[in-house]
Amino acid sequence: MSVNQLAGNLVGQYSGHVLMVGGAPSVPEELETLRAGGFDFDCCLIVSANEHAIHAGLKPHYACVNDDIHSTLQIHQEPRMRALMPTTKLLSRHWWADYRTPQLLACNSGLKGLLYSALLGANPVVVIGIQHYSNGLYFHPDNSRKKNPNLDRGAAYFAKQTTKLKQMLQGVPVRPVSGPLTQLWPKWDPAEKFLPRQLTELELKAQDDAATQRYACTIAPAVAFESALVPERMLFAVTEREMRNIANKDTIVDATGWDWNNVEAGFLDTQAERRAEHARLIKMIGKIRASRRGVRRGVADADLMRLIKWLEAGDSPATVGKRIGLPPEQIRAMASMAGVDITSGAAVVSGLSTVG
Repeated sequence: MSVNQLAGNLVGQYSGHVLMVGGAPSVPEELETLRAGGFDFDCCLIVSANEHAIHAGLKPHYACVNDDIHSTLQIHQEPRMRALMPTTKLLSRHWWADYRTPQLLACNSGLKGLLYSALLGANPVVVIGIQHYSNGLYFHPDNSRKKNPNLDRGAAYFAKQTTKLKQMLQGVPVRPVSGPLTQLWPKWDPAEKFLPRQLTELELKAQDDAATQRYACTIAPAVAFESALVPERMLFAVTEREMRNIANKDTIVDATGWDWNNVEAGFLDTQAERRAEHARLIKMIGKIRASRRGVRRGVADADLMRLIKWLEAGDSPATVGKRIGLPPEQIRAMASMAGVDITSGAAVVSGLSTVG
């Protein structure tokens, strides 16, 4: 069955050095420190915050991807990450992750990467590239046009997160090479030896979740789950608690007990096709969101997705406007932002008619 798993399935599969790579400008210098100290990059797992590790010339085994939509590029993260790192397994709370969990902690991908490193069995977690944006954004060029909001967040903002982070990582030796995390944990020392450690509460809970893993299947388009839109007829791993507490029970069903030998022909084979279509629509929504003209907050991404589909099906801006409660002029403007040609009566996207 070509679907994902819960991250708890990784617990106990590895025990050793994990290098967690953030994106701070300190990364090149920190890598030189590691090399000078004889750090063995070939005998450790590498966890990357988003795609930062590949810009450092490393080959990450796993990548922690916190956001469904890139905060400044306004595009879907999954296809972007898979294009950049085809062999890297994605770790996230979102439906598309190779190994997912519920929300571990409200923090950025770099800090959350420490938690995933612990789940992987890190002993220790060696950390580079975490500076809380105190010395700039990234060590590699950032091609987004908008200013990253993290640059305006002060030390107090990150202190609240790292205090909780340290509590959750009790029993896990974390060794930052430099930066503010050295105020919480000892700096990396190439001479330090590490005895085998016990599983932490974090790992035990993840392991328990994996033992009762469920599979959810969306039965409606654009279902909201963990702050992300999920395509219709998509399968993804959830915890038993998540399945029990899902609020929108008319849009998601428990598919754990399905007989996969008798399920509808092609159901699993078309998962990739649905993901690609979802990514296409998210990209169009991003163009609307990124436009200077923008769209009022009351219009959710699910509304915009329906709007685009209706326009591509040939519905007029007036008809769509009545359905969604917006004036036709605004519908026309959003169609233009998204790249939907509504002038011919049948919508045309990228030169291809979507209506016969």
